[in-house]
Amino acid sequence: MNLKFDDFNRAIDACMRCRGCSIGGDAFGDLETEKICPLFEYNSKNKVYSAQNFFYTARSILDGETNFSSKFTDLYFQCTTCGACKEQCLEHHIVNTHVDPIKLVELLRSEMVKKGLGIPIHLKFGEHIIKEHNPYMEAHKDRWDWLPNKEALPEKAEYVFFVGCTSSYRQTQIAKATVNILEKMGLDYTVMWRPEMDEWCCGSPLQRTGQVDKAKTVAEHNLEAIKKTGAKKVITSCSGCYKMIGEDYKELYGLEYDFEIVQSSQFLLDKVKSGELKLTKPVNMKVTYHDPCHLGRHMGVYEPPRELLKSIPGIELVEMPRNRENSWCCGAGGGVRAAYKDITMFASTDRIKEAENTGAQAVTSTCPFCWTGLHEAIEENNSKLDLYDITELVEKAIK
Repeated sequence: MNLKFDDFNRAIDACMRCRGCSIGGDAFGDLETEKICPLFEYNSKNKVYSAQNFFYTARSILDGETNFSSKFTDLYFQCTTCGACKEQCLEHHIVNTHVDPIKLVELLRSEMVKKGLGIPIHLKFGEHIIKEHNPYMEAHKDRWDWLPNKEALPEKAEYVFFVGCTSSYRQTQIAKATVNILEKMGLDYTVMWRPEMDEWCCGSPLQRTGQVDKAKTVAEHNLEAIKKTGAKKVITSCSGCYKMIGEDYKELYGLEYDFEIVQSSQFLLDKVKSGELKLTKPVNMKVTYHDPCHLGRHMGVYEPPRELLKSIPGIELVEMPRNRENSWCCGAGGGVRAAYKDITMFASTDRIKEAENTGAQAVTSTCPFCWTGLHEAIEENNSKLDLYDITELVEKAIK
């Protein structure tokens, strides 16, 4: 389905302009959520850069008082689409309606793109996704270089591991750890490397940056490819892929499928509980967990990653003050890292400092894109924190 401005009429009118979506704890007396919006904080608490103002500008456009122009570029495209604004509004029962600033931001971006006002780097990787099926300007033929024995995997299987672009081209250690775990469990799984059923970018970078038509094109391709494998369950280690396939394919594009989509932390926890995955080797480490926005606030998955970590012998989990629905975004999502790297570094640095203050030896997450943002902040700030995807820690715990 194609969202229209009219779909947001009720939400826009219901906004009480309390600014809780941007100032967090200052509005609700909750010091743990004093800073919740990276866009607002980066822009020195300028209320122009807030979800509240997104509603203002949307109303102005709906009423014909304002036209789209380049002056809106930074306002609409600097947002990481983390969803913290929506969570604050809903958590504190400010508005009893469906207020979703993120869907509104994505709609505003799509209108900007239609009018030729998109971000050049976004449009560039959008063209590359259609041509080479990834946003990293890499060749599609190199997508599986990290997996030399792919030919040994079957065409059809019970499980499909949807690897995603970041794990395929950048953070390949996450893809390798996932495959190694699947192998050690002896599961009937495959990956989609064959020409007749090949994996493309899930489309999340396109959807988040307003390139909706291209996003639907790759979504349709991926669904057909998955169906050809006959898989009953699709596993993804990327939280962005998980939201895109698990929610957006159906809700935004009206696509239907009958397989189950699970994020790797959910899948591995289920296998631990069933006894199919035995974690017996101690991993003596104090860690803190970073909630990916697409997995947590967008999809409501908070406890499975934590339960999985606690099932690893030797792991001590300590929480950062901002966790679960109040988690601070790493700053890398929503196309921000590609176009506004300084915002990503601002947000990820804040998160790394928060992680350091817990006394943890390492920060862990379950999203390769979060891994990228946090890793860059660790290097930039000479932090002594180690960084792991949860799958890497699980792999260490298997004898």
